[in-house]
Amino acid sequence: HARLNCSSAKRWINCPGSVKLAELFPQGSSVYADEGSLAHELAEKWLIGTGGNAEIRSKIEMFYIDHPDLGGSYKEMQDYLEPYIEFIADELDAARHEDPGATIHTETRVDLSQWIPDGFGTTDVAILGGDTLHVIDLKYGKGVPVSAEGNPQIRLYALGMLDLLGDIY
Repeated sequence: HARLNCSSAKRWINCPGSVKLAELFPQGSSVYADEGSLAHELAEKWLIGTGGNAEIRSKIEMFYIDHPDLGGSYKEMQDYLEPYIEFIADELDAARHEDPGATIHTETRVDLSQWIPDGFGTTDVAILGGDTLHVIDLKYGKGVPVSAEGNPQIRLYALGMLDLLGDIY
């Protein structure tokens, strides 16, 4: 992760001192972050047309066997992700209706270093068609609601995608 990573942008924009304070704590993952990473991996596989394959299914099933306290399953993750995948398909269809050349970009690393020292991020999904860029970010966490409106993480991803693709479009 970048020191000023996009997923914590709301925190460090509102409290710059939190960046220095965070350095005092060990960086690591959690079972919740690992679960979210699996959800992102499955969603990306569906979006590129390889979803539901035996490898990812087995990986997710083993994760829930190793973490029974989470109470999840491959089927539950699949059910949670279906509306997300349908939303993206609908957004892509709408973009292609307006611009047949509309493109979808999944898990795209964006460089933000011209605005944020050593800054970068990875967009979950970006759809670019005509003069419109849609940035879509999967939230799989539990307990902390995240609003898309005015979301600095998504704004940073949009900035990075515009920088990456701007010359093409």
